[in-house]
Amino acid sequence: MTLHEKFAALTPEQREKFSALKDGAGLDAFLTETGFELTDEEKAQITELILSGKLPLSDDELENAAGGGCTPVENLEKAVNRAVKIISG
Repeated sequence: MTLHEKFAALTPEQREKFSALKDGAGLDAFLTETGFELTDEEKAQITELILSGKLPLSDDELENAAGGGCTPVENLEKAVNRAVKIISG
């Protein structure tokens, strides 16, 4: 399963919690709580993004992903694509 597919499978509540992550410990707790699985490489990349300030998503991006603005699917896709683009470098 690609990272994009993994993010797309999150519930709105899980996406909100993910967007609020502040550090690697928070990511670990999120993964344990939700059962969301990442490879070690994906986990390291996301932790680096969280610590560098490139994640969490902005309030606007989170609102769009949750259904504001365009259709929820379009906004989720935009938010996921942004996260994947950042991770991919």
